[in-house]
Amino acid sequence: MKNGKKAISLVFTALAVVSLSGCSDVTTNSDGKILTYTYQGQHLDISTDDIIQKYLNESRDEHAKAFYDALYEIVVRASFEKGGDLSTYKDAVEATARDAVEEAKDSADNSGTSWHDYLVNQGYNDANMTDSERENEFYLDKLYTAMTGRVDTEFNSKFKTWVVSNDEVQKQYNALWGVNGYINKKLPYHVKHILVKVDASDDNGYSRGHISSDNAAKLYNTITSLVEGNSFSNVAKNYSDDTGSNTKGGEYIMDTEAGFVNEFQLGIYTYDTIINPQYKEQPNYDEKLDVLNITEDAQDELTDFGVTFIPYGVVDELNKVKDKTTTDNGLTIYDGDEDYFPRNIYFNKYFQNRNVGFITNETAFAEADFPTDFVNPGETGDNNAVGYRKFEDNVSGSSVFTDIDTTGHYKTSGIEFFKSGDDDERAKRFKPLTVSIEGQPVTKNVLCDTEGNPILVVRNQESSGGVHFIIVERSAFDENDVNFDYSGYKEAGATGSSDEEIYNEYHTTLNEYYAAANPKEKDGIKPTTNKPYYVGGDLFPAYEYEKGAYVPKKTYVQQNIVTSSPTNYVNDTVENYNLRVDDIDKKIDGMSSTTQFSKYEWLNSTLNLSLNEFTDAKVDVQGLVDRYINTQMNSQERSSAKSMQDKWTAYVASIRKQSWEREYNLLPEILAADFGNPELYKNGAPGYNAKYYTVNGNLTTGGNN
Repeated sequence: MKNGKKAISLVFTALAVVSLSGCSDVTTNSDGKILTYTYQGQHLDISTDDIIQKYLNESRDEHAKAFYDALYEIVVRASFEKGGDLSTYKDAVEATARDAVEEAKDSADNSGTSWHDYLVNQGYNDANMTDSERENEFYLDKLYTAMTGRVDTEFNSKFKTWVVSNDEVQKQYNALWGVNGYINKKLPYHVKHILVKVDASDDNGYSRGHISSDNAAKLYNTITSLVEGNSFSNVAKNYSDDTGSNTKGGEYIMDTEAGFVNEFQLGIYTYDTIINPQYKEQPNYDEKLDVLNITEDAQDELTDFGVTFIPYGVVDELNKVKDKTTTDNGLTIYDGDEDYFPRNIYFNKYFQNRNVGFITNETAFAEADFPTDFVNPGETGDNNAVGYRKFEDNVSGSSVFTDIDTTGHYKTSGIEFFKSGDDDERAKRFKPLTVSIEGQPVTKNVLCDTEGNPILVVRNQESSGGVHFIIVERSAFDENDVNFDYSGYKEAGATGSSDEEIYNEYHTTLNEYYAAANPKEKDGIKPTTNKPYYVGGDLFPAYEYEKGAYVPKKTYVQQNIVTSSPTNYVNDTVENYNLRVDDIDKKIDGMSSTTQFSKYEWLNSTLNLSLNEFTDAKVDVQGLVDRYINTQMNSQERSSAKSMQDKWTAYVASIRKQSWEREYNLLPEILAADFGNPELYKNGAPGYNAKYYTVNGNLTTGGNN
């Protein structure tokens, strides 16, 4: 090995013998040699001493890592010998290594560099070595590179499969669904997303943001387009200000890794696990919940706060008043202070929420719905009335009116905007959803996409500032597709006479849903079947609807509903399918640090090689390696846990701050519903502002008293 013949000093006594046990045809002799290769007619020996010294020389200060790296190389090389899992590939990797040497010679020759100088520049610079020995070392290194490449290929082929089995090795190492696999450790969500950016992103606060007329119009157009039955993907392409959304139809795989703002990522987790925990009976629910590392304080506060609702009637009003900056008779309010523009009052009350919200099929409150005497609703004897709380601000000493309660919530009208009894198709876009507010269940008809998924609404300000509309196509907690939509399959002519039969035939488990497989062999129609080139049920999640005839299930890759009736089994292109396959592959490959240890354990499960004690110092080197692996794995777990806990803490703090600011600074909705009514701005009324109050006690409206 390169520099292998150099003596190096260790913190331990000199290395004497490394014991290798349980390896059928890989043995050590008195010189510690374990492997012999033939290159250009010569026998090249590699010993454990060579391998270990190489890594100790490269990592003098990290002995545990060095011993692990050495053991990994020993295990990899041994795996290609007789008895190893990869022995059938030995000839192939040797051929690849020989080709690599020849390519290097050609490269040196083409650049005018001698072979000697080329090898020296590559690091084979021991003055005691001949060029033949340098080339031998170069070959052995290229051979190891070819071996590790084959290990990667075989591991991916063997352990990226979506097919669940009872094989214990698969359960342990499968990169998708295994114990430390992507689904269990990163909790993937298939989400779609629309971002409407607003000018208020630059404002400091949760209650006095200013949006433009264009912002108001875009919010209205986006929501109304969804209400009118346009697909979420098409609305994303037409309206989203997020380039990923408008090019891919708003589609993402979201997991516990960074990359999503707290309101987006943690809002979804909060909805799934705290506000509407519909998956509690799903397999491994508690284990998955642990991955999120939700602190007890966060759970308590988010449970108490719950959700907010945005009546569609408010969205409609927002559009109507988007350009309204003066009263009907042309007067300005408080010299044109934008805080008092109706569009900003509606936006701040209903959209300036970092917690999860939903759009409801309700009207906005009309002017007549608000009291004129500005008293607390409870004082009138009608606890359901819309009204105000009046309290003294201890800081300013001023009276504060608010139409939200002490927890930051407000009442909505409860009156339908779109009349379901009139067969209004728009009313059908709203479906009942039971969620929690202040720990109590509340049921509302909320806006859903065309497939019946509730549309979550969150606001973030710090980055990618705007209003986010999100649907969850598949939750990481939904192991068995409990929200399976039977209606789409019935409409498409699915076989089965009951909901249960259709579910059993067509639903997908999470491992099937994230199958990194293309359902199509190639584009076009197969002449023998007059159908697209579908790959078949054993290569893609599918249902056998007739003997030997398969229908692909709906997955992240194959997103349209397919039944036995349509002749067009797969309606996307091979290229588009491959893009989604790549999405999954990249996510799984992002767990490379965990996967690396899995590769070692997989290979060594057959060989059972062990770096045992140094004979003189009696140092348990194998124990050092095992502790190193555990330490690295635990370090990753701790780092991920700390990151998630910090995110939860910041998220809850932002909602806590939001509640305080909104209670003291949010302008009551009546100032938008009855904009310009002089009675609203008098001393003692909800719109009174001492800053604009004149010395003679008259209200100032743009200089008009």
